[in-house]
Amino acid sequence: MQYTLSLPQRGLTAWLSRLRVGRKIAAGYIIVLTVAIAGSSVGLIWGEIYQRRVWQAQEHAHGEVDLYRRLQTAVLQSRTEQQQLIALAADFPAFEREYKHLLAHQAELDAIWAELEAFHAQDKSKIYAEYELEGYHLARFLATYRDVPTAYFDQLADLVAGFGPTPSAVEVARMRTELMEFTNSPLALHVDGISEELVELVSHAREEKAVIEAQLRHWNQIRLYLLAGSISLSILIAVIWTIFASRAIAQPLQEVTKVARAVTEDGDFDRRAMVMTGDEVGTVAIALNQLIEYVKELLAEQKAATAQQLLASEKMSSLGRMVAGVAHEINNPVNFIHGNLVHAHNYVDDLFQLLEAYERVLAHIPPDLQAEIEATAEELDQEFLKTDLPKLLQSMQVGADRTRQIVLSLRNFSRLDDVNPHGVDIHACLDSTLLILNNRIKKGVEVIKYYGELPEIEGYSGSLYQVFMNLLSNALDALEGQTETPPQITLRTERWEGDQVAIAITDNGHGIKPENLENIFKTFFTTKPEGVGTGLGLAISHQIVVEKHQGSLTCASELGQQTTFTVLLPIRLSTLVKPAADGPLPEAATPVEALSSQ
Repeated sequence: MQYTLSLPQRGLTAWLSRLRVGRKIAAGYIIVLTVAIAGSSVGLIWGEIYQRRVWQAQEHAHGEVDLYRRLQTAVLQSRTEQQQLIALAADFPAFEREYKHLLAHQAELDAIWAELEAFHAQDKSKIYAEYELEGYHLARFLATYRDVPTAYFDQLADLVAGFGPTPSAVEVARMRTELMEFTNSPLALHVDGISEELVELVSHAREEKAVIEAQLRHWNQIRLYLLAGSISLSILIAVIWTIFASRAIAQPLQEVTKVARAVTEDGDFDRRAMVMTGDEVGTVAIALNQLIEYVKELLAEQKAATAQQLLASEKMSSLGRMVAGVAHEINNPVNFIHGNLVHAHNYVDDLFQLLEAYERVLAHIPPDLQAEIEATAEELDQEFLKTDLPKLLQSMQVGADRTRQIVLSLRNFSRLDDVNPHGVDIHACLDSTLLILNNRIKKGVEVIKYYGELPEIEGYSGSLYQVFMNLLSNALDALEGQTETPPQITLRTERWEGDQVAIAITDNGHGIKPENLENIFKTFFTTKPEGVGTGLGLAISHQIVVEKHQGSLTCASELGQQTTFTVLLPIRLSTLVKPAADGPLPEAATPVEALSSQ
């Protein structure tokens, strides 16, 4: 199907249609942004200039009020400490401690006074002068009281200097009288005048601060009005521009969209869009055609991947049926051997009892027969037979039991899943898988199991056997050729957050590179040599755990240290599974057992 684009040939729309899409959009942006930036810049710059001046004045007022309050507090504390000396005159240690506190307040007051002097000495900007109220008299305050605190503390020091550590009652009374007179002296009252004067200064500073804050709000409103006006004008221009530009931009794209919609709805990936222009719309049409071709190839690859997965599943199913048949055929003769070994053991015991009976009557037979029997017994090594034959039967018994366990594990592993989930013993699945892999485990690999108390879960045992087989096989592959540290696989299981079970399989191999870790569960991804790995094992395992069992399968690896695969499975498939927790599982207190090569 071909689509023709009908565009106007005259006017502003025609001019826009001849521009490339990028220039159309750029022209609109330039006009809108120019108006917005110009208006906003004027408002911001103008507002910023005046607002900064107001901020400076506000900061100056804040500092002034803070200094007044601190100075007032220091004066009041000094006067309070000095008056407390009167009551402590009879207790010289307490008197001395209180006087030291007073000296500390003196140092604090001197420091604050120095800050206030420096604050006043700095050049105040003309901006701040605009907001000063009439009656501002910090300079007069400093000139009036500059030497008062020093004189006050010097006179008090002279008064206290003559007071000894062991004063008599007369000296205590005299000291109290002198301190009382000093408290009410003109100099002390002059110090109180500092506090009263500071109250007036704080009041003036607060009034100035209120004026500054009102001015700040005024400039904020002006700036907001300018910004709102410029934005409104920009929006109006943008709307007008959109009306003209949309026909030149949107209409060709809509025509190309028809082709894309037709492809997606009909599923006909052989359809292509006609490239009718040389601008970006034509580029979009070319890109759409390439995308359709890419999707077509991707679908073909997905079909091939699905077919390969189905083939692998069919191979596993056929292998399972074959293994089940072989296990059944092996199981019958093994059962015969296992069952008959009990009888053979009993028969041998009976024969040994019969020989013992013959030996008891051996002394009563003729000497020539006795000699012949003894020679035969010596030739057959009768004592060795008595010792070795039970061991031989016991060894056969152990071998038969081992064979039966292997056959049982093979039958469990090859069992086809039912349609409905059933109870699954996680520990039995792990142990059966380890038994099947015992031939590889014997090659110097130590397996340590930390099993917690787990209930049976709802699931599909055959699929879980496949998951554990893939994970343990990968762990064994990672340990091949390792010589730096003894190869080791650790299995941990425990109940997780009440409604889940957790299984962690850790190997101390070389780990997985970070760039490979994020692709570890992707189909056909493998780091094994070509022809060794298919890249399906972990992908299928992830699909079984996540989609079939509503669980999660995660991998954490430390390069050069270890790799841990963690499986979280709900106890009931209807349970809402929580996301897997980060980090390794807590270690169990005691290992169940350790398996290693003999």
